[in-house]
Amino acid sequence: MPPLLMTDSGQVRPSIPGNSFWRHARATDRCRSRVCTSSSRIAVENSDVVLLAVKPAMVGEVLGSVGDAIPVEALVISVAAGITTAALESGVAHGIGVVRAMPNTPALVGQGMTVLSAGRSCTPEQLVQAQELLAAVGKVAVVPEAQQDAVTALSGSGPAYVFYFLEAMMQAAVEMGLSEAQGRTLAQATFAGASALAQPVSYTHLRAHET
Repeated sequence: MPPLLMTDSGQVRPSIPGNSFWRHARATDRCRSRVCTSSSRIAVENSDVVLLAVKPAMVGEVLGSVGDAIPVEALVISVAAGITTAALESGVAHGIGVVRAMPNTPALVGQGMTVLSAGRSCTPEQLVQAQELLAAVGKVAVVPEAQQDAVTALSGSGPAYVFYFLEAMMQAAVEMGLSEAQGRTLAQATFAGASALAQPVSYTHLRAHET
């Protein structure tokens, strides 16, 4: 059976790997109805993989509604920020493999950075399965869970700092007499080009060469 996506709306639907998954998750994030129905439990009972894509505050309610219906051989992947694997494991049957994932918003255009941490019962095969699934929306890395807070600060929240930097470059361009459209084009192209150039080379070396 295809992986299932559980959302804030209480719906459990087949998840299509790729950008459509993240667009659907973002759209249904606005829903605030009560979580889970009998049909949700039936769907979960027949799932090999469950993607938990709800607000962190709703994780307990979701797992309280369907956690006992998830098969012991299934894999649960959570993209709820800050929810530990221990918390996830406490809401499902003993032995179910769980993976904590920290994606970022560029996943919406297939350029995401998702970092995974495996729970105690997650098998190596299940971790590979999670990596393959989330690779559909960008790069994937695996770290010990103790490093997830650092990951959240860097790649999870990092796009906001990039956008702030681009906005500052665009505003500077306008102040120097360029149009906003020109400033936006120049800022984005400069950032994209510099990022591509930096992939195989030391940042320090590149910065010294530019200055």
